Amino acid sequence: MPVAPAKPPIQFVLPGGVACVAHQTGATMMRVTKGWITTDEGLLTELREGRPKIPWISRDAREEAIVSITGDRFISETDRADLLAWVRATPFYDQ
Repeated sequence: MPVAPAKPPIQFVLPGGVACVAHQTGATMMRVTKGWITTDEGLLTELREGRPKIPWISRDAREEAIVSITGDRFISETDRADLLAWVRATPFYDQ
């Protein structure tokens, strides 16, 4: 994918971890953190509704989400397995 800005000026991150990040040619919706997984733009909602995957701002952000999902005791084992597969298959912007 194209390269995301090194230090993007993020003005507002939605509860589901998505932000509109400004860059040289405009702005792009990116997932910047795991956030709340069941909100309108959350990962679990994205997965269950078959929405297009929102790319991660970086590989590191995606890996942090994988670690968080793996250790989250409030996510069922079925949802955890589905989420981990979903997140691992989601692209990220190069830094």
